Amino acid sequence: MRRNPVRGISSMFRTHTGSTVCPDVLPVSEYILYVSEFDVYKHHSEVVSDYATLPQALSEKNPLILVGETSLQETKRVVSLNSTLGVEGRVLLLGAIPYKSLPPLYRHGPLNIFVSSCENCPDTLLDALVSGKSMFCSSMIPMSEFGEDVALYFFSFDSKSPGSVRAESLSTPELLSKLSSATVLQSDKFYWNSTSKKTRSGSLALAKRSKKVVAR
Repeated sequence: MRRNPVRGISSMFRTHTGSTVCPDVLPVSEYILYVSEFDVYKHHSEVVSDYATLPQALSEKNPLILVGETSLQETKRVVSLNSTLGVEGRVLLLGAIPYKSLPPLYRHGPLNIFVSSCENCPDTLLDALVSGKSMFCSSMIPMSEFGEDVALYFFSFDSKSPGSVRAESLSTPELLSKLSSATVLQSDKFYWNSTSKKTRSGSLALAKRSKKVVAR
């Protein structure tokens, strides 16, 4: 599931421009998707605990799909928590999925989430934005810098319940539709071809400035 180190969005994630076939790996047609390696700062346990507070009608209609390497220690905590909370049938762990196979997964669920509290560049957030689906994520920097005003945010798992935010969004199709359109426009800023050009022009400008300073 690891991606290459180039910063930006690959054009293969531009799935909002046409239909994509729902992958066979998905057992349901509607779901909440979280793509991330299992680690403490990714907050999978908190996500599952919070998901369990959703109204039953919403959780049954929108299972929580977790995509990420399942051999890590944090995964065991999540599996145990699923059993304790009685949500085994609604929280599904698909394991690691090849990076090139992710675009259709982002596209077919009504809500993508990314609740990491520590990132340099939130690549998963960028990949999910271009799918044309609503985004729910942590308000921590830099997530809010990339998502700006097109994502649903929560401040922490100790403040306003993320579940209440998700419940409100899943119950309001108009809001999801509005956010979906906005995410596509926001993602246009981060395609590889545009980000690479900006990086190159910025580097050239910096080099010219440095030469002027040396000349003085």
